[in-house]
Amino acid sequence: QIHINRFVFSIKNPRTSNLSLIKLSLVLVMHRSLTLRLISTPSTRRLFPLLSSTLRPLRRSLSTESEDKKRAAKRWRDAVSEYDQMKERSIAGDAAAMCDVGWAHHQGTVPTDVLNVCHPSDISKAIKCYELSVDMGYSPAAGLLGDVYFYGEDGVPSDDEKAKVWLEKVVELTKEDEPEDAYLRGKGLQKLGIVSYRNGDEGDAEGRFKESTALMGKHLNGNWGFILPHDPPGLWEFLNKEQEILEDTPKLSQNLNGFATSPGFKGGLDAAVQLRAFTNKVRSVEARDEDWAVRYQLECLSRFQGGEGSWGVTYLESF
Repeated sequence: QIHINRFVFSIKNPRTSNLSLIKLSLVLVMHRSLTLRLISTPSTRRLFPLLSSTLRPLRRSLSTESEDKKRAAKRWRDAVSEYDQMKERSIAGDAAAMCDVGWAHHQGTVPTDVLNVCHPSDISKAIKCYELSVDMGYSPAAGLLGDVYFYGEDGVPSDDEKAKVWLEKVVELTKEDEPEDAYLRGKGLQKLGIVSYRNGDEGDAEGRFKESTALMGKHLNGNWGFILPHDPPGLWEFLNKEQEILEDTPKLSQNLNGFATSPGFKGGLDAAVQLRAFTNKVRSVEARDEDWAVRYQLECLSRFQGGEGSWGVTYLESF
């Protein structure tokens, strides 16, 4: 018999009682206030180590789970507090904080008092916060408003006229000679060019594209910001890795031997050298040739009618 407070568990055959012990262990773990008293007899003494080995991991597991819940609750309280402070700063006239509040409404990350539950996305509140932020002179908020109407988001239809208003505001609030403004201003000019192209003004579109690529080349080390809608995850790591592979001629040559059955393929070091030269030339054009970037954008707009026309280069990783 095993006595737990006023309850008595009878195990008739201790030799085949593992299932009963597991059930008992669960009772003990779930009701930590219970105390255990095991009547010591020759047949029950063998249960002590089995009970201990069953209970200890379960108790440790529950203890860890409890600590995890406490940490999660604290993180959520911190998130709520951080949002409340951000909202207070926005009310006090902090333009960046106002934009951040709008972004939280936009993304559906405004926390509630319920653990891990956020308010749903509300684009109308987001737009209102962005507009207030722009009124305070904050250019990123103008960029976000431009994107809302340029792409059409969350039930808000694409509207070239409204997009143009806010994208022009981006240009107004940024400086050509300020490196930190280069990406936002450059993308704003590019999208203004796309809006012009959509509305039949190819001359204005090309002019905007040239202005954008010149800005990107001056401050952002080339055309990447122009030819890609955004930085794909791992892009720079991939480009660095690609360069490392290209510089390892023996390994590259060995990898290329996989094409030995292809018609006209000779392989060897010459093939590796040719591949390196070709790849470096392609990357140089992509990154440095502003005229190519402008032609590429115009061709995308021509081929993908009705779309934004900003399809980026497709990167294929082999070997």
